[in-house]
Amino acid sequence: MDVSDALRARIPGFPGYANEMGRRLSDEMIRSYVGEAVADASARLDRGMSDRVGALLMRAGFINQAAFGHFEYAKVTDEALARLLASDFALCALADRGKAVSASDFDTWITRIETGFDARDTLMASL
Repeated sequence: MDVSDALRARIPGFPGYANEMGRRLSDEMIRSYVGEAVADASARLDRGMSDRVGALLMRAGFINQAAFGHFEYAKVTDEALARLLASDFALCALADRGKAVSASDFDTWITRIETGFDARDTLMASL
C-alpha cells in the first residue's frame, strides 16, 4: 500500500494532488481530519476552547493562502508530491493519537500538531 492508499484508508475519497481541484480538496480534507481529532480530544478531556485550541481549529478550518497559493498551480515533481503525501500521512497519524492522548500529554500533542502543520505549510510553500 502506498501513502496515497493509506491516506484514502483514513479519508475516503481523498483525491491526491495530481490536479488543481484535487489539491484544493485534498488540502481541505487533511486539515479537516486533523481539526476533528483536535476538537474530539479537547472535548473528551474537557479542555474547553482555550486560545491555543481555538487557534489550531481555525488553522485547520481555513486554507493557508501563503503556503497553498503557489502550490495550487505549480508544476510539482513526483518526488515533491511524495514528500507532501508523507507529511500529510504523518500529520494524520499524529491526529489519530488524539483518541488516546491523556490530559497530561495533551499540550505536547497539540505542539506536535502545530509543528506538523508548520512543516506541511513550509513544504507546500517551497513546491
